[in-house]
Amino acid sequence: ARNTAMRAIKSEFVAFLDGDDCWTKDFLARQMAEFEKDPGLSLVYSDLRIFGDTIHSGSTYMETDPSIGEVNLESLLALRCNVAMSSIVARREKVVEAGWFDESLRYSEDADLWLRMAYRKMRMSYIKEPLAFRRVRAGALSQNVVKLNSAGIDVYERFQREHVLTPAESKALTDTVGRLRYENAMWEAKDSIAEGDYRSAVAILQQLSASSSSWKVGFVKLGLLVMPSSVRMFYRSQLNRQRERQASHIKRMAISQPYGGVPDSRLVSRNGHLTGKTQASASGRNSNSTSAATHSAL
Repeated sequence: ARNTAMRAIKSEFVAFLDGDDCWTKDFLARQMAEFEKDPGLSLVYSDLRIFGDTIHSGSTYMETDPSIGEVNLESLLALRCNVAMSSIVARREKVVEAGWFDESLRYSEDADLWLRMAYRKMRMSYIKEPLAFRRVRAGALSQNVVKLNSAGIDVYERFQREHVLTPAESKALTDTVGRLRYENAMWEAKDSIAEGDYRSAVAILQQLSASSSSWKVGFVKLGLLVMPSSVRMFYRSQLNRQRERQASHIKRMAISQPYGGVPDSRLVSRNGHLTGKTQASASGRNSNSTSAATHSAL
């Protein structure tokens, strides 16, 4: 849908807004001001505020996924800089030059594009202020994390195969892939414990202990070998407490914020009130979607 929208417009700049997200009223003005200050920029993004069915409602994206220092290929690969899709404004010609969004990808197609832009030395910058809002809906956290991590691993490993990287860039990529694999394995071990499949959990932790010096991995593995039912009971109680905290937090946010925690419509814009040379695509994921709405500049 994003590529379809970009093919339909002729504006110099593009911005993208996923279906559940929204912008502050001054989002486009603030982003465009950065391009006016530095005409050499290819892309500008901002922080965004989280809302919805999550304990993180009210916090910002950069609190957990920060942007620190210069945005370049190495900092993107190392996850020192993290770009949120609904917070970007980019020069259309630069997105096209980098090869558009890869329509074969179901997830992480945006991260894939940012890497290709950075590889071509296209300059990016960011605003450390939330100028957009991201809705998070209730779901199975472990499944979501594993799915997104796995998609990221595929993107990183393909990027490494197709591009010549510096030693620092290669190390950043390898370290990030290692962290994502470790995180996935931990979630899979926790799910196995919750289901009472101790043998699978021990096998996963055994593999982790061979590549990690974390005392927690060894401690949990020992517990599963000595008293597996107690480990399961402890883990399930932790999950229950987490769900209770999340439910309580969501309830508090719904009471304290207008419209049950949804950003006040007086402060945000759903489709941009677009200005000047900018056009935007309000859409869902890019694959197999033909429902993108392309809004002409006012």
